[in-house]
Formats: sequence, structure tokens, C-alpha cells
Amino acid sequence: MYLWKTDLLVKDFKEGKVSQLEQMKYLLAYTLLVYLSLELFFLSWSDVAVPYGIVDAASGILGIGIAVAGILGCYLINREADNRDFILRMMCLGIPILFRIVVIIAIPASLLAAIVEAIIRGPELLETGELHPAGGLVLDVVITTAYYAYLAMKIRKVSAKAEEQPSPTADI
Repeated sequence: MYLWKTDLLVKDFKEGKVSQLEQMKYLLAYTLLVYLSLELFFLSWSDVAVPYGIVDAASGILGIGIAVAGILGCYLINREADNRDFILRMMCLGIPILFRIVVIIAIPASLLAAIVEAIIRGPELLETGELHPAGGLVLDVVITTAYYAYLAMKIRKVSAKAEEQPSPTADI
């Protein structure tokens, strides 16, 4: 894995030397760097904007763990099937899956959580306007886990060997 010498990486790509495993390592490194950068950003601005607390740190740590496990799981599924196009599948399948997760889980769950908290906290919530951060933590874990589980399912489906794929006439 090259962290500085992009010319050598370009050469390896041209020569077809960048394996699916190496590609997964780059995706994993990229994901970790994005997560850590965001956490550092939020931490550095916590005095100025929104306070960064233990729940925020837990959310970041859990998010990193779920992302790493999700990427590794998707990679292993892809490797066991046809070991091709891992990054392509992660990116292309990931976008519509993300939209589905947002529409089907994130928006309804956020609205439901806000309603439940409004019922429980009542006037206090109206005064502060702030939802309890633990609800956000649970929602983050559920959404991130659902994303990688659904992505793994679709990668399994698209990378399945011909003999594993259902026959087009199987339902007839």
C-alpha cells in the first residue's frame, strides 16, 4: 500500500497489480481517515459550537467499528464469490442503498424518536429544543449497521457464481 508514492500506484494500476485485497485496504484506510477527520473536526469545534461529549465519542467509535466490520464483511463475501470489482460494487451499490436507508429507516426513525421524546420530556424539550444525544447514538448504530448489512446482501447477490444464481424460470 502506497501512502505517498502515487506514481508507483499509477504504475501498479496500469500493470494490473492492484489486487482486490489492496483495493479493500485503500477503502478501509480512506474510511478510517474520513471518520477520524470528522471526529477531530467536531472535537476541535466543540468549544465554539455544539459541545462534544461522551455520547459523541461513543458514536464515533461505534461508527468506526461498524464501518470496519462492514467493509471487511463485504470484502469477504465478494472474495468468496468471484473476487472481482469490489470497490466498484461498494460504491455503485452503496449510493442507492444509502438513499433507501435514509428514506425507509433514518427519516421515519428520527421523526418517531422526536415524537416519543416530546411525549416523555414535554415542556422541558420545548424550552431547550435539544433531543437527548443517546437517541442519536442508537439511531447512528442502527442506520450504519443496516447500511452495511444491506450492502453485504446485495454484494453477495451480484457476485454469486452462475450455479448459485436462481434460474429465471425458477418461479414458473
